Amino acid sequence: MTPSPKTRPAMLLVASALLLLLAASPGWAQGGPDGERSQHSRQGPQDLDQVMGHLTLELDLSEEQASEMRIVLEEQRQQMQALRREFPPSDDPDDRAAMRERARRLHEENDERLAAILDEDQMQQYRRMRRGNRHRRQGGPDPSPIP
Repeated sequence: MTPSPKTRPAMLLVASALLLLLAASPGWAQGGPDGERSQHSRQGPQDLDQVMGHLTLELDLSEEQASEMRIVLEEQRQQMQALRREFPPSDDPDDRAAMRERARRLHEENDERLAAILDEDQMQQYRRMRRGNRHRRQGGPDPSPIP
C-alpha cells in the first residue's frame, strides 16, 4: 500500500525518528541529565521492522538488499549497545570524547558495509535521510528534505 501524499510526510517523520533511534548517536547514548537512559535506548525487533519497512520503501530495496541491510543495522545496534555498556554516562570529557570517536568509527565501518549493499543512488539517499535526522535531532531544519 502506497501512502497518500498527505500522510507521507508524517510517515516519513516517524520512520526517520525510528531510524535515528536505531543509529543510537553518541550524544543520545550518554543519557539524560540525571544519567538515565531514554526508554528508546531499548530498541526491539518491532522498531527494526518499522525502520526496515520505511527504508525498503524509500530506498526501493530488493528483498536481498533489505535482508543484508537488516543484518548490518542489527549488528550496528548491538555494537552501540556494547559501546554504551563500555562507556557508561560520565561527566569526564575524555570518556565522552573516546565514546564519540568509537561510535564515529563504528558508523563509518557500517557505512562501508552498506555501500557494498546499496547502489550509489540508494546510498546517497540513505545518507541524506540520516543527515536530515541528525539536523532534526539537533533542533535545526532538515538541510535536504526528501520530496
